[in-house]
Amino acid sequence: PSPTVTAAPTPLPTADPAHAAEAAFTRINEQRQALGLDALRAAVEGDESFIPFEEFAVGCYASADEYAELTRDDIHGIALSLRAEGSECGLDVVTYHIVPLDERMRVESRIWECFSESMDIRQASDISCGGRFTFLGRHVRWLPSTVLFHIQEGEELRADFRAHIPWIKEKLGVEVSEAESSETAHLILHLGVQSPANCPERYGCSVLEELDGRTFATVYISAPEQYFSQVLKHELLHALLPMGHLPQGNYLMSVRPDDPSQTHTLSAKEEKLLALYTHRYLRDGMTMEQFRRYLVIE
Repeated sequence: PSPTVTAAPTPLPTADPAHAAEAAFTRINEQRQALGLDALRAAVEGDESFIPFEEFAVGCYASADEYAELTRDDIHGIALSLRAEGSECGLDVVTYHIVPLDERMRVESRIWECFSESMDIRQASDISCGGRFTFLGRHVRWLPSTVLFHIQEGEELRADFRAHIPWIKEKLGVEVSEAESSETAHLILHLGVQSPANCPERYGCSVLEELDGRTFATVYISAPEQYFSQVLKHELLHALLPMGHLPQGNYLMSVRPDDPSQTHTLSAKEEKLLALYTHRYLRDGMTMEQFRRYLVIE
């Protein structure tokens, strides 16, 4: 029999440390553009328009499609530098958002101070004016880009809930659709029923739940007809953002449904807080110090 010829593997090129970062920058941008993504700008040291987003390490010959961090469609800039550690050629990577000063949201200092007050989301008494935090001092953000709802109880109130979908879309900047089942919903609704035992003597209640690796909110509305809209809006802001309770006052988020003078709409102060809650760069796990870099406080 004829001997079998085994082809010798093609050796990988040896990385040139002097040009590894430069070559990776070109390669990553070519690969992003092939995927229909924008090319990334090289970070400019000292330019405060570049706001750091993620830091991680890759090999010198890494392909963009090996790292989800490199194929995000919401990043604008990148910095690459040769790693000093390890025997293999590697690069330290920082990705950036580019937000020039004149494009940043301007926020009154009193609104920022209100929003950045920290309250542990696990506490029952969560009056915190604005931002809600974990016990680690990081912001909690649940809002999905498309809210899937499922009416578990209260089918007779379906039209009443659906009448609020335009309000949800306008105020939160999201799409709203009906889930195929409760197992795929972000929002499970119990309308016109008594709140559970852990929400005594309330016209509404929202409960964050985690099951089989997914997070969703369950909302109970037992308010009579004249307060249904008010309580539903209040609980939706708890469930989807999650917005905290404001101190006692004529605010939707300090709702007193047995008081006929209580507002059924968001106050001017709450609208300003909502603009922060729905800011495109506010993300889960973010500190207020990180978020502040995207804003101009005045």
